[in-house]
Amino acid sequence: MRAERHEVLTWKWILALAAVAVAILVLYLPVFRLQLSGDDYQMAQFAHETWCHPRLLLAPLGQFFRPLTNWAFLLDRVLWGTHPAGYHATTLLLHLVAAVTLLAACWRLGFSLVTATAVAILWACSPFAEENAVWAASRFQDLLLIWWMLLFMIWPRKVRGEAWSGRRLAVAAAAVAGLVLSKESWVVTPGFALVFSLVGNGWVWRRAVKPALLLSLPAAAYVVIRFVMIPTTGGYFQPGLASFLKVPDLMAAFLWFREFRPMAFTLGWPEVLAVLIVAAAIAVGWSRRSAAAAVGAAFLLLPLAPTLLVPFLPQRYTAIPYAGFLLLVCGVGRAVFGKLPVRLLRTAGWAAVLVVLLVGAAGAAVVRADLVDWKRVSDAHARLLAEAREVAGELRLGEPVAVVRIERDNPLKVISMDPRGLYKLWYVRGQDPSGLIDAGALFDWVLKRPGVIVRRLEPRDLAKEQVGRVLFHRSGRFEWLPGRVPDLSRSVRDWQRRGFPVRVVEADLCRP
Repeated sequence: MRAERHEVLTWKWILALAAVAVAILVLYLPVFRLQLSGDDYQMAQFAHETWCHPRLLLAPLGQFFRPLTNWAFLLDRVLWGTHPAGYHATTLLLHLVAAVTLLAACWRLGFSLVTATAVAILWACSPFAEENAVWAASRFQDLLLIWWMLLFMIWPRKVRGEAWSGRRLAVAAAAVAGLVLSKESWVVTPGFALVFSLVGNGWVWRRAVKPALLLSLPAAAYVVIRFVMIPTTGGYFQPGLASFLKVPDLMAAFLWFREFRPMAFTLGWPEVLAVLIVAAAIAVGWSRRSAAAAVGAAFLLLPLAPTLLVPFLPQRYTAIPYAGFLLLVCGVGRAVFGKLPVRLLRTAGWAAVLVVLLVGAAGAAVVRADLVDWKRVSDAHARLLAEAREVAGELRLGEPVAVVRIERDNPLKVISMDPRGLYKLWYVRGQDPSGLIDAGALFDWVLKRPGVIVRRLEPRDLAKEQVGRVLFHRSGRFEWLPGRVPDLSRSVRDWQRRGFPVRVVEADLCRP
């Protein structure tokens, strides 16, 4: 009898995983026809550089220390070369894994497999998690969710007779290491440890504080070391009320009181009402000692803390909080409606099904509309890539090239002013061709010469009277300046004084 039950449960899990996978694949199928975009090319170039110099495996890219994303791009570069569909496949696979960990967490919190599957699909196919599925460079957000969910699932719950063991400690240590290597936001992990311990120890604060304090030590050390080694925030943080307003704005979007906005936040009645509803839900969950509500509140609020002073809100910032929001809703719903009479409970159940279907359909419709905008962005990148391929073959080893942007095209602005889906934050690279791709990463991607990498140089690094060439980017094409320039550094300064953005690139041998 036990074997039969185990077999039935196994088949149920297989069906649940298949349902999540099919939902993601069907919704995001158009992604496989898209080019990479923006930062993806810099990540691919950094992966190429890491292949040449393995010492970069644990190196930051600019001000960001996210080695796992670099390793994923390195694997993609080895497996797929410069075929974007392969990179998208890896990104969607990570998105699927993140959805499955959310499903498993729901199941561990005591929800039925049907409810857990519905939550996973709602999250994965939501516009709030969409950017992680479409944009390869934002993989670190799904990685954070995966590691935090794994940490929750391995955390012992003494109310169930579980305790720390060598195996649990090893998995927990691996999860924390994965978090450290994923994104700087891991520093809020002590807060998760506090909540996980609290719900696992029967809501006894005395037992919950110790693990949180233990994790606070490496988190504090990480912050100190990070700012010693990388003493900058890149201008991301801007203290002020405008930055804090994104939290009520986001709550209103989660409740579908109004459309999601990545900036220009306001505080009207939808935002105030949303905050009151979320606060009431957290209070009810706390009063009912709901583990799901407590864990959901942690995932809703803690990941927002590291970016609280950032004055904008890209969709990638909303993915983990939305997973927490769904857990909070489920936890409070079970706590409030779980003890209703059977007849009322059945009515409430059907009402919940209707809400899930409506929210799921609305979310999928928004994602599909957003994918139209992603296609427009992809087309703009495809045109630039085609233009670069026409001249990339003329790059010579060791010869610096000044890429002068003559045009003033801004396809990202055009798309952002007339979106088919939600308003989005597209990062315009004003110094680079068409404002789309870093010039060095662009030519590194299109140059099909084995053993050669194209790097971007800083103009100040050019030697005095360094001979080089000038490559103009006009609307629709690149064009070489005839002959060579005897002093490229001086030429770069001259073009900059005339108001033209300039990037300097150089092709070099990729030596391991």
